Amino acid sequence: MPPKILIIDDEDDIRENISRIFELSDYQVYTANNGKQGLVEARKTIPDIIICDIMMPEMDGISFLNFLKKEPEISSIPVVFLTARANESERKEGMKYGADIFISKPFDIDDLLTTVGNRIQRRKQNVKIYEDKINILQANLSRTLPHEIRTPMNAILGYSDFLIKNQNMIDGNDKLDIYKEINSSAKRLQRILDN
Repeated sequence: MPPKILIIDDEDDIRENISRIFELSDYQVYTANNGKQGLVEARKTIPDIIICDIMMPEMDGISFLNFLKKEPEISSIPVVFLTARANESERKEGMKYGADIFISKPFDIDDLLTTVGNRIQRRKQNVKIYEDKINILQANLSRTLPHEIRTPMNAILGYSDFLIKNQNMIDGNDKLDIYKEINSSAKRLQRILDN
């Protein structure tokens, strides 16, 4: 499956030229002409990377990035800013919200393709690392959790069955000890589930 890229720029010529470059490089390309439309498109397509202009009407690039990073489903998508003039405060603001890189217009096509390809590759590596960690955690849980749950559960069931079958033959002190064991096992089970 080809990588998906979202290009957000209010200048039609720039947006179309960048789109064409990435289409010819086997990317699945989506576009928007401002940050507002970009958010809608990002939610809908979940791209692998976003190229975004900073200066746009309705919603600029910095505001777009701010909203993007607040939404869990799309917050990890790398964002590359294209800008004709990014002053230091815009760069700091963009980095504060998690911009990956700033590229100045006019840009070198090969540099843009390389930068985007590297960012997508890094994201895939990070996703693989997290997936591996989740798989290890799941394997560990499936091995240890049944035993950890069975032990207190067996105590609860065993003591409660004993009380039910022998309630008339057990004196008050022994019943209290059994109730304490049941309570202790239930608390242990609760701790396991909480953890």
